Amino acid sequence: MTRLPIHCLATAALLGLLLPAGLSSCANETPLAPQTPTPVPDITGTIRPAGAATVTVADTRGLSRTVKPDTTTGVFTISNLPIGNYTLAFTPSPGYNRPAERLTSTVRGLTTDIGVVTLQGNGTVSRGGGSWTANGSSYTGFFATGAVSPVTGHASVYLSTLAQGGGELVKLAWDGNFRGLGTYSFGVAPGQTIAGYSNPAATYGGLGLAYWTSPAAGSVTVSRFDAVNGILAGTFSFQAAGSNQTPGSQTVAVTAGSFSLRYVPRQ
Repeated sequence: MTRLPIHCLATAALLGLLLPAGLSSCANETPLAPQTPTPVPDITGTIRPAGAATVTVADTRGLSRTVKPDTTTGVFTISNLPIGNYTLAFTPSPGYNRPAERLTSTVRGLTTDIGVVTLQGNGTVSRGGGSWTANGSSYTGFFATGAVSPVTGHASVYLSTLAQGGGELVKLAWDGNFRGLGTYSFGVAPGQTIAGYSNPAATYGGLGLAYWTSPAAGSVTVSRFDAVNGILAGTFSFQAAGSNQTPGSQTVAVTAGSFSLRYVPRQ
């Protein structure tokens, strides 16, 4: 004999009904399963090289959010986005060109994968430094800027004791004649390697005191060059005569100079 739940018997007694089919269905009833909430949309993708950019997503209302991809894998995920259309913009790290924006949209319960975003290097110096002696005083260039383009033969190196080119400053530049390892004599004509030195703290006629090289006033030797991994290092020394901003009789002797830089290779 089938034993009925109490609430089913009570219902039958109150109504004065004897419905076997109904009692049978009541006896076989099962509780409702819990409802699973629908996942909120995400946007994901990959930045290559890893660490080359941050990602900003913005909707049509102008609301935005910025994320930093994983520094090892380059993968990023932007979660809990409302359904809609989005623009993804990429802010490059120093040494990389800005890639084009991506347009995408989200779908309820799904993850939108925009794929791989590859950034191109532009040859910009990303870090490094150097040291030198100028007229007997020693200096360290903690701040290095410049760019290297072996394909075009152009390269430049700026070493300064203060940020943004302030303080004592050394400039080395190749005007289309950079070929990697070797020794380059300084000159002033187009297509030669030039060197310069300046000290904005000193003044002459209200201007920063600047010195520039004259032909055959010294040389720079590139002792290490890696075009694949973006490495440039070497030594330099030169005698610089005063420019049109300083008396021609003033000179500066730069000796025991060295530099070691990392740059992002052009692709």
